[in-house]
Amino acid sequence: TGPRDVNHGEQVFRKACSKCHQAHGIGQAVGPNLNAEFLRAEETIIRDVVSPNEKISEGYSTYAIVTDSTVMFTNTVLKLIINQQFV
Repeated sequence: TGPRDVNHGEQVFRKACSKCHQAHGIGQAVGPNLNAEFLRAEETIIRDVVSPNEKISEGYSTYAIVTDSTVMFTNTVLKLIINQQFV
């Protein structure tokens, strides 16, 4: 493993994480704030990126609602709707 590439990391974050997470003023505050992620061990960051629902942070319970038309909304979508942040 080589040194971390901050620029590449920001590109990945903007594309894959920023719809639900915020870090350094970038993204949406739906899931936990990731400002201090650079302090974590790479193994835990990789685990959370590969399998983000394996360990849910306290205060971020998972909910799902299925409508009469069988449309399913997860907790992330529900929080976006409640905050009127339609994506």
